Amino acid sequence: MKRALTIIAVAALLVSAQDVDAQTSKKKTRKVVKTTKATTTTKSSTSTAAPAGAATGTTAPTSASTSTTATSKSTLATGLSSILSLSNSDYSNGLKDALKIAASKSAESASMLDGFNKNLDIRIPFPKEAIAVKEYAVKLGLQYQVDIFEEKLNRAAEEAAKKAAPIFLAAIVNMSFADAAKIVTGDKNAATLYLRNTAGAELANQFKPVVADALSQVAITKYWKPLVDKYNKVAPFLAKEQVNADLEQYVTNKAVDGLFILVEKEEGKIRQEPAKYGSDLVKKIFGTTK
Repeated sequence: MKRALTIIAVAALLVSAQDVDAQTSKKKTRKVVKTTKATTTTKSSTSTAAPAGAATGTTAPTSASTSTTATSKSTLATGLSSILSLSNSDYSNGLKDALKIAASKSAESASMLDGFNKNLDIRIPFPKEAIAVKEYAVKLGLQYQVDIFEEKLNRAAEEAAKKAAPIFLAAIVNMSFADAAKIVTGDKNAATLYLRNTAGAELANQFKPVVADALSQVAITKYWKPLVDKYNKVAPFLAKEQVNADLEQYVTNKAVDGLFILVEKEEGKIRQEPAKYGSDLVKKIFGTTK
């Protein structure tokens, strides 16, 4: 059975080669037609013999045209040779290398001090649906505690992100060749989607207890549920919607989402400039599919 990626790549190159040859052929045909018309016009406009050394009406292909065609075919041949040199194992291993790079960099970045707290792309804010609770807490004189509380949400996510690397690795190791084929020929975030689909649920399962433990260490968290419950009792009289008191799930979901935002950014860098990454297989795969 022929390899799916090789077939796709070879077909694309062959089509490109046919396009180049077809364009070259059309140019030559137009040149011959123009030359024939010029010769006919010359013969009908004069009956005298052409002076010695005059143009005969035929034009040889220029060296520039020949050189361009040769260069195009050489480039296509090089690309074809590069793709054919990659086996099914090469594609799978190359994709795994790329995913390991993206996942490890993302997990490392997210788990650093202020990896969430100082990164505006992924920083976890006070729950939007509970802004009224925040305002209510401030009115009770808890502004300082609210600020510490928001910081703690992000500290919890940073701590949870330390669990990500082995979970990502397990999903990457179990990746099949069919998965690799979809990623290489897929959208620019295909690798990120693969990891979210295969590791997202496990990340959430592993993150939640870490988040719960981290949140339990900040004073306002102890008052979170009682504060929300108290607010929810008066919300109907204030024409306000009640809020969800499950803070742990909120932070867990935000932590997982933030991590995949980082993974997608790393994937984009690898696809855009594969030469900057160490693996030769990564360079081969993304270098021939850009």
